[in-house]
Amino acid sequence: MKKYFLPILVAIFALGLSASAAYFSVLGLTKLFAGAVVGTAIVCSFIEGAKLIIASVLHQYSKKIGILTNVFLVIALLVAMSITSMGVYGYLTNAYQSTANKLEIIDGKVNVLNLKRERFKSSLTSHENEKAEINIVISELTKGLSNNTIQYKDRETGQIITTTSSSTRKILKAQLDDAKIQREKLTKNIESLTDSITKLDIKILDINSNNEIASEIGPLKFIQKLTNVPMEKIINILTLVIVLVVDPLAIVLVIVFNKITEREKKENKNIIQKNNIEKEKPVILEIENLENDIEPESEKEPDIEIQDDTEIGQKTINKDLYGDGQKGRKPTE
Repeated sequence: MKKYFLPILVAIFALGLSASAAYFSVLGLTKLFAGAVVGTAIVCSFIEGAKLIIASVLHQYSKKIGILTNVFLVIALLVAMSITSMGVYGYLTNAYQSTANKLEIIDGKVNVLNLKRERFKSSLTSHENEKAEINIVISELTKGLSNNTIQYKDRETGQIITTTSSSTRKILKAQLDDAKIQREKLTKNIESLTDSITKLDIKILDINSNNEIASEIGPLKFIQKLTNVPMEKIINILTLVIVLVVDPLAIVLVIVFNKITEREKKENKNIIQKNNIEKEKPVILEIENLENDIEPESEKEPDIEIQDDTEIGQKTINKDLYGDGQKGRKPTE
């Protein structure tokens, strides 16, 4: 099982990459040719399948189909890869564009809220500055009321007399009351503006935290801030990298699968031939050994035992030469 693990794995990933590239390519090209979606999908599907077949044919039969056929198939393979790459690029950029459009809408809402926030903040700053000036005026008026004295010299006694001016006091008190009323109004406006800014901040935070699109595109925004490169350029570079890897890698894996399969076939063939030779070799040796062990009958010499010229000796000779059924016969000289 381990022997076939790598070829199976290569085949799975080759088909997986090819199917993914075909899926993205077909969807991307149907976006470009929206008026003929079904026809475009059918043609592109067959082009994707033919691309893998062309890669296998070029690997296995390039030496048998001729130079012109090889050149045509190579050009067709390159064109098919270009079509796939164009479809994948169109699909990925279209997917990003739809996401970018939604993100622009959300960013637009956030920008409107930020503009309102900036206006409220500007008004808040103005009110705070005005309140600070009124506080200074109130402080000066308060000092004026406390220091509202008039000094003059008495003609009869010649002494300097210090007294207060009621008219001046009335004027200063009226101004002080107006300043305090104005300060109260500014205080209420400042509180209202502060509450409005806080509400806008909470609303902006909710939009950003509940936005799935912003969270998905967060890494790209981080790269944008890190490199100071426009988002469109980053997306274009990433899309081109994917396009230049997916389809060529699928073709290379198909060729690798063909190479592995071809090598496995050769190894299996060599093993079968080796086993056949080993099976036939002992039989030949046994036959040769048998042939060496068998001696021709003509070379065998009869084992004749001669005892004496008596009758017993003659029977023994007849028995050795002719067997039991040849009694009384003598061998011819």
